Amino acid sequence: MCIKIKTNKFILSGEKSCTLYDKTFIIIYYKQNRKKSFVNFVFKITIGGFKKMFERWSEYVHQNWEAFSAIRRSGESKHYFVPILSEEMDETIENIQDDLEIVFPKDLLMFLKEVGSGYFWINVQDKIGIYKILSLDELYDLYYSDEDEDEEEDEDEDWFITYRLSAWDNLEDQLLAFCVFGEEDSLLYYALDDGGIYYLSRNTKIAESLEEFLVLLDNKVDYFL
Repeated sequence: MCIKIKTNKFILSGEKSCTLYDKTFIIIYYKQNRKKSFVNFVFKITIGGFKKMFERWSEYVHQNWEAFSAIRRSGESKHYFVPILSEEMDETIENIQDDLEIVFPKDLLMFLKEVGSGYFWINVQDKIGIYKILSLDELYDLYYSDEDEDEEEDEDEDWFITYRLSAWDNLEDQLLAFCVFGEEDSLLYYALDDGGIYYLSRNTKIAESLEEFLVLLDNKVDYFL
């Protein structure tokens, strides 16, 4: 696979296709299959240099949660995200990787850095899913309750108590929870081995990659149901 630049257009050429792209940006997602062991990588190119991977989501990023209720009521925006403070990320990522014994997905980490945590489709009242992208702290709390808190008080305040068992069960199958879908225990998962996105378990794959999931969900709420 190779890249050629011709005037103000990009030409992406490969074995099976040759596609002409506008001068915004291109994503090349190359997947090499070797006995069902996948090597995935994503890179982007722009005419002026590299561009943020998830820049298309920048219009939905807010500095805090103060405007969330008002924007949801007004219906003026589909999604709402709040960035994660970069100085808080390194230690939390280290804790997640050490305690869960995983390598945190780079594209998911990049989304959290560039866009943040938050909700999809806040302006749709009759949607089935909640679509809450977890912050790093929330993701850690999903797997680990705070043992220092009083047990009864902790159960009342532990938002993830009904999700935790499912999250741990699926982690054994290389699925990392990253998005709350519905009540009780329904979650969306990032597959640590193939990069796909799954609904509830390995039985239901809903996207080949995080990028594809975001695009499909942005185009249609509850698209996989």
